[in-house]
Amino acid sequence: MPEVLALYLETGSYSIIREIYDAIFMGYLEDVEKYSNIAKAKYLTHAIDRAPVYAGDRITYAKFGESSHRSREMKEAFDILERALIIHRAKPSTSTQIPIIEKLRKAPKLFFLDVGLTNYRVGFEEFLSSRQSLDNLYQGKISEQVAAQEIISLTYQPPSLRFWIREKGLRHIHLNLIRAGVIKSIEELNRSPCSGHSALMGYVKRDWQDTGYVLSIFGKGGRGKRRYLEFIKRSGSLRKEIMTTRGVFSWLAVRELG
Repeated sequence: MPEVLALYLETGSYSIIREIYDAIFMGYLEDVEKYSNIAKAKYLTHAIDRAPVYAGDRITYAKFGESSHRSREMKEAFDILERALIIHRAKPSTSTQIPIIEKLRKAPKLFFLDVGLTNYRVGFEEFLSSRQSLDNLYQGKISEQVAAQEIISLTYQPPSLRFWIREKGLRHIHLNLIRAGVIKSIEELNRSPCSGHSALMGYVKRDWQDTGYVLSIFGKGGRGKRRYLEFIKRSGSLRKEIMTTRGVFSWLAVRELG
């Protein structure tokens, strides 16, 4: 956004550029009302409003952005916005070499038009004034937004953005600790400083490991931790290995559930 950048370089103030950002978002919303029918307008305006908040996240269409909207209508809204180059969706793939085969049934990752607009929408100005670490706000996702934006800017045609995900069969990284004989049981793994699982169980503290997100998938507080451990012990094809103390499910894999 050349105008915003020029104004910021001249004044050094975030607050003074608020009007420009407001005008940009308002322009998008007014265009929706002009050029779409009433039935589609509410889905499009919701997607425009909420998409920057989810930049760098994998999304599902049903109930997107804490709404009650159905999957079909939200997907149609995102399709329209992608054709208008307002948002872009990266498709997941498990391929490690060419050809890159996209997993079209898996959740895509969302990117917005511009990193400046993304920062503005998530409340970047207020966050900076609080002097908190940016790691707490973005957790690396803004870097993906910047990278996607740069890739898109290098081509005149909409690019095919992709990102890598794990195959289900590759989830159990921490199994190697037991397989190699470093650890003999799940009880030992619970306290091992070499395993992300120990942080999830609360025995080892790592500020960089997002244990709260993983455990929240299973429930709140202690209930989430108990259900996570129960899930590990009865985990499908790994059940035999786990019950014979040969392995444990990787905490990294829990992010791919659902």
